[in-house]
Amino acid sequence: EYKKTAAEIKIILGKMCNICNRVPDDFHAIDYNKIFENFELIGFNDSYYIELASKRNWIIVTDDSDFVNKTLPSNNATIFLE
Repeated sequence: EYKKTAAEIKIILGKMCNICNRVPDDFHAIDYNKIFENFELIGFNDSYYIELASKRNWIIVTDDSDFVNKTLPSNNATIFLE
């Protein structure tokens, strides 16, 4: 089952990479204090992606339940899941 799922994910990610622009994440330039502040409300990775998106004016589209109806203190972002 795992190998089947991994193969499906590989196909999907391959298609996504064909239509997306890959960019460096600039981890060294992100304010880690903001990541830690948001980390109290959402997971570390989610907090990191919120800060990266905020820095680059990106919009995150997700169905991750960590992002449901929360206001994050470090960037005053309100996240809704519809």
